[in-house]
Amino acid sequence: MSSWAASYFTTRRRDNQPIHSGRALRPFSPFFLSALFLFAIVDRTSAAENASTSCPRSSSLEQLVSRMEANSRLRERSLAGYTGMRTYRAANGDDDDRKAEMQVRVVYASPSTKDFMILSEEGSGFIRDRVFKKAMETEKEAQHPESKRRSALTTDNYDFTLVGTEKVRGRHCYMVEIRPKRKDKFLVRGYAWIDSLDFAVVRIEGELVKPPSFMTRKVQIVRDYAKVGDFWLPQKDVSTSQLLLFGKSTMTVHYYDYIIKGREPVTASAGSVSASLK
Repeated sequence: MSSWAASYFTTRRRDNQPIHSGRALRPFSPFFLSALFLFAIVDRTSAAENASTSCPRSSSLEQLVSRMEANSRLRERSLAGYTGMRTYRAANGDDDDRKAEMQVRVVYASPSTKDFMILSEEGSGFIRDRVFKKAMETEKEAQHPESKRRSALTTDNYDFTLVGTEKVRGRHCYMVEIRPKRKDKFLVRGYAWIDSLDFAVVRIEGELVKPPSFMTRKVQIVRDYAKVGDFWLPQKDVSTSQLLLFGKSTMTVHYYDYIIKGREPVTASAGSVSASLK
């Protein structure tokens, strides 16, 4: 789930020496995320208090998570591929020489092929080469089945607790707390919003459970998903990183203009899980 965020960190040369170009460049750490978002990171404590809460039986929560996993597998089997556009933007501080932007076309073919074509780019060459391109390389590597398994929002990787219900962009969702079962760079500690009709993930928000480097104190991420035809695909990622010596870095990825290739219509399991979850 969060391999996109885990890939955005590394600002030293291979010999581990700082990189300089006129002035010192701050270490950069951009989701996804998700995803997590340049609208300031929300205090989930207050959000949880504002959610419509209930006390479901454990069996009802198990049904919710089981249906989410089953529908996710169904959509994955039904998706033959897609093409889409992305815009990457990143900033480390306020100086223009620490900002960059890149527009990319992405072609995905199920089950594990993803190709990127850079259409335009501007700004810091360091960020474009060592952040954006590195992120794309890592995303291609993350298509490996084992990487997908390690990052999936499943009971193999997470414990779940129902917080309540909330509307996200007009859709009724179950809000659940997600707690990783191990420290892994692919996993997020935080919250997920699950659509009550499609049982698809609408948003994930939280913190990487394992920071990608000793220089990084905290990485907050958010990933938003949108429904495109029968499928739920990333809409926006935001990552905000607190670095030990150099403050905040941010990165956003906007996803748009999807063209879907489906094998067959998706007839996902729908309906309420239990009255106690409403």
